[in-house]
Amino acid sequence: MAATKKRFSCGHKGYGEYCHRCAQAEALEQKANSLKASQTPSEGDKKGKGKKATSEDVTGLLEEAKRLRGPQKKSKRDTVSFIEE
Repeated sequence: MAATKKRFSCGHKGYGEYCHRCAQAEALEQKANSLKASQTPSEGDKKGKGKKATSEDVTGLLEEAKRLRGPQKKSKRDTVSFIEE
């Protein structure tokens, strides 16, 4: 039996139980928020140990999440208007 694609509430289509694109975007946003929160210097950062997250890293993650959630392509079925007689 062939699997059929589902349309999720976000507008994306796929075979899974949930939209994996939006789940990945959510994970990127959470990572960006945690990096934003960790930008305050800690003891390791004061001594020059460890890598400090920059605002460019956070901005890059948020842009990638925005791209993943971006506008979905509409199918022809969504744009066809039915003629009533």
